[in-house]
Amino acid sequence: MNAPEDFLFNEKRTKCNFLIADLDIDILSEDAQKHEYFNVVMQCAYISLINNPTRVTALSVRCLDHSFMRSDGPIEESTIPFVYRAEITDLSAVGIQTVFGLGKTVSSARNSWIRKNINYKDLKKNLSLESWNSLEYMENAEELMILLQGHIAVCTRTMLIPKKQRKKTELDNTKFGQSNP
Repeated sequence: MNAPEDFLFNEKRTKCNFLIADLDIDILSEDAQKHEYFNVVMQCAYISLINNPTRVTALSVRCLDHSFMRSDGPIEESTIPFVYRAEITDLSAVGIQTVFGLGKTVSSARNSWIRKNINYKDLKKNLSLESWNSLEYMENAEELMILLQGHIAVCTRTMLIPKKQRKKTELDNTKFGQSNP
C-alpha cells in the first residue's frame, strides 16, 4: 500500500480533486486490504463516489473501478457519478459528470478573520448516500471516525470575513487643557 500513500500524502491540494483508480481491491468486500486502502484514502479526505458493483460475473460481484472526490466545499449537486453497463462484457465503465464553478477573488487573510462553517444539510445528504453495510464489520471505532472525518472535511467551508478598518486618530491635546506644540 505504499504507492497510494506516497501519492496521496504528497499531492498538491486544490479546491477539488478526483481520484479514479482501477486497482485489484474490491471495495465491496470486507477484507483487510480494502480497509487499509479506505483508511489511506479517507485520511486524505476523499469520499467514495461509487459503491456499486462494476464487475458482475456468474461467480462474483465486485467493485474494482474506484472513484473518489475531495473538495474544499460540499459535493456539488452537479457531480453525478455513474456506472455504465454494457451487454457485451462483464466490465462496466465508471464516469463522473460535474460542472465546475467560476473562482472567486479572496482577500488576504491578514485583513480577515478566518471562520470555518459546516454545511449540515450537505453533510446529512452525503451521509445518507454512504453505504453503511460495512459498519458492522469495522474492527474498531477508528475506522468509523476516519470515515466521518472525511465527510465532515468535505462539508466544511473556510470563510474569510473582512476585518473592519479602524481609522487612527491623533488625540487632540487641547481637549485635555493642553496646547499643541
